[in-house]
Amino acid sequence: MAPETRKDVVGVDFGTTNTYITVCPYGTKNKMPLHLDGRTPAIDTAILYSDAEDADPAVFPMVGEAATLTFGQAGPSEAESQGYRYYANFKLEIVRDPLARTLFLDFFRAISRDAERNGTPLEWDQSQVLFGAPSEAPSEYREALKALAKEAGLGDIEILDEPQGALLTDLGYGRFPLTDVLDGYLVVDFGGGTCDFAFLREGEVEGSWGDMDLGGRLFDDLFFQWFLDHNPGALDRLKAQNRDFYALSYLSRRLKEDFSETVSRNPKASFRSELGRFGVAKGLSRGEFLERASSYSPSPTFLDYQGKFGRAPSGRLAGGKVDLLAWFSEALSQGLGDPSRVRAASLAGGSSRWFFVAERLRDMLGDPRGSVQAAGIKALKGDTQAKALVRASPNPFGAISEGLSILPAVKLDFEAAKRRISADREAFFQNSILRHVREQLGKAASALTGRVLSEFFDGQVAPALRAHIGGPLRIGDLEDEVGALAKAYNPRLVQLAQRALGDELSALYPVAQERIQAWLQSHNLSATGKLVYGRRDLGPVSLDLPVGDQLAEPLFLALGGIASTLVGVISASVCGGAGMALLASGPAGLVLGAAGGAALSGAVLLLGKGRLLSYLKERTLPPFLAGLALSDTVLRSARERLRAAVGRELDKLFGISLATFAAEMDRLITAVLDRIGIVNVFLEKRLPEG
Repeated sequence: MAPETRKDVVGVDFGTTNTYITVCPYGTKNKMPLHLDGRTPAIDTAILYSDAEDADPAVFPMVGEAATLTFGQAGPSEAESQGYRYYANFKLEIVRDPLARTLFLDFFRAISRDAERNGTPLEWDQSQVLFGAPSEAPSEYREALKALAKEAGLGDIEILDEPQGALLTDLGYGRFPLTDVLDGYLVVDFGGGTCDFAFLREGEVEGSWGDMDLGGRLFDDLFFQWFLDHNPGALDRLKAQNRDFYALSYLSRRLKEDFSETVSRNPKASFRSELGRFGVAKGLSRGEFLERASSYSPSPTFLDYQGKFGRAPSGRLAGGKVDLLAWFSEALSQGLGDPSRVRAASLAGGSSRWFFVAERLRDMLGDPRGSVQAAGIKALKGDTQAKALVRASPNPFGAISEGLSILPAVKLDFEAAKRRISADREAFFQNSILRHVREQLGKAASALTGRVLSEFFDGQVAPALRAHIGGPLRIGDLEDEVGALAKAYNPRLVQLAQRALGDELSALYPVAQERIQAWLQSHNLSATGKLVYGRRDLGPVSLDLPVGDQLAEPLFLALGGIASTLVGVISASVCGGAGMALLASGPAGLVLGAAGGAALSGAVLLLGKGRLLSYLKERTLPPFLAGLALSDTVLRSARERLRAAVGRELDKLFGISLATFAAEMDRLITAVLDRIGIVNVFLEKRLPEG
C-alpha cells in the first residue's frame, strides 16, 4: 500500500457455510462487521431465487440467513408458487462450475444491495478489499476469485492466505507472545467446507496443508442422518417439500453446533433438540457421536446436492465408511512434522469449536493443561520442555475477516512501537540492565574475595607464617612455601570463581528477562518465555594468586626498616665514638654479622633499600628478627595487599563477563527489534498498492 493511501479496508472471508465481511477505517482497529440481518455478522453462504413473475428485484435473489429462513419456513404451496430455488455451500465449486460462478456473482451483488438498503454501504471502489483463501487452494481458485470479484463490482482484490488473516488478528490484539508467533505458529482453520492447516515462521507460511473434502458439512450430514434414524419417515416428508437439503445444510448444522456446545460443557449430557417442524432428535450423547463419527459415509441427500455442481465423491468419501476423527488427526499430522516446532496454536473457523478439535490438537502438541483457555504455560525458569500455547479465537467465525481488515493498523502499530522502542533502547539498557548487572557482579566479586582471604590466607598462609616465629627464618624458603600453598589452592580458586560467577550470571539472566519483558510490554509488545537461560557455562577460568610479591614484600619492608635503623646506628658509631662501636660489636654486631655486618651498611648507603631486600631474601634471620618480620601488623598488611590483588584479578574476570553479558543482552534486544522488522516486512509485502 502506498504511504499516502488512506482507504478503508474491507476484509472478506468467503466461506463454505458462512461469509464474514468486516470494514475498518485505515490505520485503526475499529472493526465494523457487516450485519445484513441486524443480529449476527454471519452471512449464510446461501442464495434464494424466486422464479415468480412478480418477484421484487429489490428482494430477490435473497442471500444470507434471510434466504435460508425464507426457504425453510415457506410452506409447500408457497415455495411452489414463488418458484423458490435455494443454493448453499458453493465456495469451492467456483473454479469450474458455471452455476457456482453465477451464484457467487449474484451473492455479492445482493450483499452490496442489502448493505446499501440498510444504511451501511460497501464502497468497494473506495476501499482496499482483501479476501482470504485456503492455503492449499490451487492457483485456479485464486484466479477465479479475483476475476469473479471484479465482475461482481468489488474491484481489484488482494488475496491473503486465510491463516495469515488469523495471524493478523492474533498480532493485532497481542493474543500470543510475539516471539511465539514468529518462532512457530500453527493455525487450524476448520471451517464448514475445508480443513486448513498452516505453519508459519517469521510471519511466512512455511507449510500449508489440509483437505478440501474434510469440513464441517460432513458433520452436518452426520447429524442429519442421526436425526433421520430417530425419525423414520422424515426423509420422505422433507423430500416432498423440497426441504431435504435445507434440513441437512442448515437445521442439522444448528443441531450440531448446539450439541457441541452442550457436551463441551458437560461430556455426560444427554442432548435433545427439535429439527424445525420436522421431528425431534433426543438422547444424543458424546459416546454415540464418537461411534457415528468413526464410521461415517455420505448420505444420498449430501451426494445429490454435490452432484448439482458436478462433484462426485472422491478420496476417502468414495471408499465407503470413513473415520472422521482419525481423518482430522491424520490431516493435522500430515504436514506438521515435529510437533515441538509449534510454539503457538490458534483455532479459527466455526468448526474449531468442536470439543474433539481442541482435544486432538492438545494431545498432539503436548499441552498439559486439559483446556484451551487463555493462560500461558511457559515458566520463566525451569520448564525447558515448554509446550505449545493453544488458544481458540474469541470469535473463530470472524477471525479471518477481522484480521484482514486491521492489517494496516497492525502494521502502523508495529512501526510506531519500533520507533518508540529504538529511541528508548540505550537508556533502558544502561539504567535497567547494565547498572543492575554491575552492582550484582561487584557484590559477587567482593564476597568471593572475602571467601578466598578467609580460606587461603587466614586458613593456610597465616598459620604457615606464624609457624616460623621463634626459629631462624630464611625469606626465600618462606616464599617458596607460600607459593606451594598458592599452587595447591589455585584449582579451588578457579572452582569458586566459576561457581560464583556462573551462579550470579544464571541469576541475572532471568532478572534481565523480566526487565526486558516489562520494557517490551510498556511498548505493547511481548517476548514471554523466549529469553530463558540455564546455568551459565563460563568455560575455562584462569586465576593465579599473586602471592609472591603480595605476601613477601611486607616482610621485606619490615626487615628493611629494622636493618636500616641498625645501619644508621652503626654508621654513626663508626664516625662518632668507641662506645657505639662496642655496641655494634655486641648484639647489634651479631645481627649485622648475620646480615652481612659492616658490608651491609655500605650496601644500603650505596645501593638503596631495593637491593637490600634482595640481599635479605637470601639470608637466614635469627629468631628475634623473624619475630619482628612476622608481627601481626606485618601480617595484616600482607593480607590487605593480597585482598587488593585478588580483587583486581576478580574484577578483571568479572569485567570480561560483564562485557560478554552486555553483548548478549544487546544482541538479544537487537534480535527483538529485528523480529519486529520481520513483522513489518511481512505486513508490507501484503499491503496492496493503493
